[in-house]
Amino acid sequence: MAEKPLSTSRRTLLGGAAALPLLTLIPSSARPEPVERRALWDRRLASYRRLAAATEEAAERGWLCAAYERYDRERAEIAARYGTREDTPELSEARTLRRAAFERVDRAEEAFWEQCTAPTQHAAVALALTP
Repeated sequence: MAEKPLSTSRRTLLGGAAALPLLTLIPSSARPEPVERRALWDRRLASYRRLAAATEEAAERGWLCAAYERYDRERAEIAARYGTREDTPELSEARTLRRAAFERVDRAEEAFWEQCTAPTQHAAVALALTP
């Protein structure tokens, strides 16, 4: 039976081409030995997976999810009490309450970036640069 001719997809070629410049960033003297490379890969992969799981937990069931739920509840309460019109001068209290609710969720999103997203992104880059 004749063997199938070797075929390389465009995705494989582009992936290899994209990795070549990264290899030039690591001097050959600094490249770890194969056993060290495997251990380094395992450590970085474990770190990335741990951070990704913590990020997912915070977003889907944890403190960021709670912040969004609180924001939704507060907006619904404000709308029920004052209505949804924001252009009426008598509703300055409603605007103040909406602004405060938004600022709380905005602080939660900033904390999520600093505590979850940025470390996960850094771990992903470190993993991608691991030989």
